[in-house]
Amino acid sequence: MPPIPIVKLNTSQIEAAGIVLARAFFEDSLFSYILPDPDTRFPALAYYSRAYVYASCFAGGVYGTPDPVAGIAVWGVPGSPVTPEHRNRGGLDGLPESFGTGGYQRYKHMVEFFEALIRRDVPTPHWYLSILGVDPDHQGKGLGGALLQPALAKADQEGLPCYLETLEEKNLAFYGRHGFEVLVDDREPHSGLKFWTMIRS
Repeated sequence: MPPIPIVKLNTSQIEAAGIVLARAFFEDSLFSYILPDPDTRFPALAYYSRAYVYASCFAGGVYGTPDPVAGIAVWGVPGSPVTPEHRNRGGLDGLPESFGTGGYQRYKHMVEFFEALIRRDVPTPHWYLSILGVDPDHQGKGLGGALLQPALAKADQEGLPCYLETLEEKNLAFYGRHGFEVLVDDREPHSGLKFWTMIRS
């Protein structure tokens, strides 16, 4: 089969990316915990996804399929952080209203927990895979692996590790096929959610 084309996502694709990620993560363990009401989860998740992808585009770490958008990978790029200005321009300052007080507090707690693990376990420069999502209608076609490749190639060129966390055990084998190994296998103490962090040296 011909290789699947992957491109840097541009701002004209943000709206579509938000819908794709909301569909991809609707039943995800983390977002089911943060947004437990399924009737309000989708619009809140779509808002968050649009805002997060838009902010991340400024740092240059967002890859996707060409139109139509069917999958997105969002990477933290070493030396090119998402700044508070980027976050505000993306609309992430609207998360408390979109998620509601309880949802936002759960989200903030989980973000702070995983950020502390990153500082502890990978204190040196690295590529951080924060989101990898494929529309459910397009899963099982090799898009997830293709979406990883641009950043993995750059990390190899730079001699840098890649890092991620997942709350879905089914993802371990997929990431393992791309060179990731489990670093931490534990539960987040407040929520009780099972999680794994993984590193690709």
